[in-house]
Amino acid sequence: MSDFWEAHKTVKSPNGFSLLRIDADISFTPSQLQKVAQSLPEKDPPDTVLRWMNRRNDQSGGTLLQTPKAFHSHWLADTIELSTAGGPPDRKNLLIAFMGLGSMFMMPKSVFLQQFDDAAWDVVGVYSAHQALRPDYDLAKVKREKGAPFFEPGGFAQQGQALAKTLATLIDIAAYRSVICAGVSSGGALALQVGDHLAANLSVAISSRLEAEESYRVFPRPAGSPPRKAHVFHAADNERDAANCLDVAQRSDAKVFAIPGVKRHNPFKKAMRQGNLHRLLPALLDPRKDPAQVLNNYERTLDRNASDA
Repeated sequence: MSDFWEAHKTVKSPNGFSLLRIDADISFTPSQLQKVAQSLPEKDPPDTVLRWMNRRNDQSGGTLLQTPKAFHSHWLADTIELSTAGGPPDRKNLLIAFMGLGSMFMMPKSVFLQQFDDAAWDVVGVYSAHQALRPDYDLAKVKREKGAPFFEPGGFAQQGQALAKTLATLIDIAAYRSVICAGVSSGGALALQVGDHLAANLSVAISSRLEAEESYRVFPRPAGSPPRKAHVFHAADNERDAANCLDVAQRSDAKVFAIPGVKRHNPFKKAMRQGNLHRLLPALLDPRKDPAQVLNNYERTLDRNASDA
């Protein structure tokens, strides 16, 4: 990965490398991360890069660097990216994933994509801003910007409708076996609303909230659409997220589920630490799976003494 190593040459401090790592975590597919690992210098490889590679491999379940999924990514629009391994869509699920303000699905892109069968899933990432590596990681030259929201206050309903129209223009949604809209944090409620516009097979919000002034609309589905299915997930031990998610679920007519064993805003944190993400994903995003059974099976595997920090 020459672009990574060219960027790495500009790093002047530990914080500069941290920023490069974050940008790479947002942007790199599993195979791209493997290429970085394969291009590590044989003699005295940078310890920071080595630790980063090993941690992502562990978080993925130990498969990322050995057998990376074959997704490749390209931009359909400035903030909409398709990750696919090719193949006919009629045999695939289409996941439309709405990222949080950190521009991730609560985990590095490589770790997230590694959980999916690349022959059975295409993944569309919806971001609030375009993502790419920067030309320079000397912090004296870096302009840091806050994460952009998906919509301005009062603009939720309008943005949901606009995004649904854009996605339907960019993607042949009807060609897929099933369509899932899922979002985390600030992208969660938006995923539910876009899912309603697109008559998705399943819509999912994770650790989401929606301000009281925003208007959520549930409307009748077109004839021939799959039955409506909407789920909201939160960390079982996070009281604030539980309350916010209950509010979102009530306003969107969705079912609420608690992910056990974690109290952080990111309910996947403990699963990543224990290498158990495969017990939650993609099952929680699969319209054919029973989420209660998935979570019950996952709970049996938990190490309750392990930290979710």
